[in-house]
Amino acid sequence: TIYGFILMGRILASTKDPILVLTAGVLAGVAMAWSAVVQGQCAAAGCDAFGETGKGFSNYIIVVGLCETVALFILAFTFTAL
Repeated sequence: TIYGFILMGRILASTKDPILVLTAGVLAGVAMAWSAVVQGQCAAAGCDAFGETGKGFSNYIIVVGLCETVALFILAFTFTAL
């Protein structure tokens, strides 16, 4: 959500073509939402696996962090497009 607010500020200040700005905003929003959904699924699977085995906690955190990195890349690439 915070990345979306940061991106919204950049979109509102953009002087590019409105169709480009709208398209970039919608695509970035959908991509960030999908990243959040996958992050939740990875976190749930990690909790299940840790509950069953009691091992690998740091590996599960790393996988969730990788999902978060996707949202950061979306933010960065959309910034450069705008």
